[in-house]
Amino acid sequence: MPENNNYFTAEEISSITRDLYASADYALKSHSLNLTYQVYGQVQMALRLHVITAEEFFELNTMLVRNGINNPAANLN
Repeated sequence: MPENNNYFTAEEISSITRDLYASADYALKSHSLNLTYQVYGQVQMALRLHVITAEEFFELNTMLVRNGINNPAANLN
C-alpha cells in the first residue's frame, strides 16, 4: 500500500486499485484508443495521490501504453 496517504482508507485504496486494473482491461478489450488514454490519465492521477504504488503504476503503464497505445497489434482505434 502506498505511503503518506491521508485521504483514503486502506479499503478504499484497494477498491480503487482493483477498479483501475478492471478499467484498463476493459479499455484494451474494447479497442478504444480514447478510453485507453482516459484510463491512463486516471492511473497517473492515482499515482500522484499515492493511491497506487510505483510498482502498480509500472504494471498499468505496461498494460496500457506498451501493450496498448504503442502496440499496433492491439488494434486500438
